Amino acid sequence: EPKPAPAWSGIRDGSLPFPKCSQTTVFKLKNYTVHGQEDCLYLNVFTPRVG
Repeated sequence: EPKPAPAWSGIRDGSLPFPKCSQTTVFKLKNYTVHGQEDCLYLNVFTPRVG
């Protein structure tokens, strides 16, 4: 169930990327690793530099 984001004051720091979504890397059929997180639904917004 979605929950509202906690409130913050001032300008929110968006200079660092958020975690990547989970992905499996299969090199052998029996051995695999999972990279990333399940909590990965974010929106990146890019704008031109202001003033």
